[in-house]
Amino acid sequence: MRPAATPHAFEGSVELDAAQTAAVDLLTQPDALGVYMWGAVGRGKTWLLDRYFAGVDIDAKKLVHFHNFFADLHSAYFRQRFSIDHAIDEVLGECRLLCFDEFHVHDIGDGTLIARMLDTLFARGTALVVTSNYPPDGLLPNPLFHEKFEPTIEVLKAHLREIRVDGPIDYRSAHAVRRGFAAGTWTVETELENTDTEAISFAELCTAPRSSSDYLALTEGLTIAAYRNCMTPMPSRCNGSAIWSTSCTTVAWRRTFARASISSASARDAPGSISTACSAD
Repeated sequence: MRPAATPHAFEGSVELDAAQTAAVDLLTQPDALGVYMWGAVGRGKTWLLDRYFAGVDIDAKKLVHFHNFFADLHSAYFRQRFSIDHAIDEVLGECRLLCFDEFHVHDIGDGTLIARMLDTLFARGTALVVTSNYPPDGLLPNPLFHEKFEPTIEVLKAHLREIRVDGPIDYRSAHAVRRGFAAGTWTVETELENTDTEAISFAELCTAPRSSSDYLALTEGLTIAAYRNCMTPMPSRCNGSAIWSTSCTTVAWRRTFARASISSASARDAPGSISTACSAD
């Protein structure tokens, strides 16, 4: 059973659009099914997930960025000698509510492990609430492998209520100034002890075959991740834009990597110091 969040968890100075209001209505009602929120970037999906998580009055809950969680699960899977049950025990413990931000599947190898993970979670009765930029049918979009993942997509549809959060406003750019991707560079600063700085070009980062775990390893111990030449033209055969999106998402979540094991809403809301800053070259 998926627990409901208290309605006041979503109260504040934010005026919800129709899509967000529909999501809140769903998240504030208990249900046997989980929730799959999807839509374009900047529509408030992560905010909704954060507020839901904070508003659920149980201790056995976890909110994680999916790339970070899956890297942990993959490592535990090997440590536990390929037992998905033991790997989930190691990573999640007695978790009753699992919230994934930025859920997606790019790789068929990952998809196979994700399929086993979902089967195990649902068999245990773990409630699942996820956000994604893709509808369920858009997961693992590679036409060579998508058909193999369709049974898992049907499992998701059977256990999660799908709701599209795709309002008319991109809240990330609603008050945009001269910063972000338009400025040509992006810097993420965190509170890590190591003050080393590395600079990596767009081409170096995004033309080679890499996974989210590569980006997690790359940013381990870095205080500043500086991307040079972000607007470098990509060959037509290169999926650089999608890889760039994955790398930026992974780096931005490096600051919140420790949240994977946090079950206290008050602890999650402790002030941090992540910031993004860009200036035109």
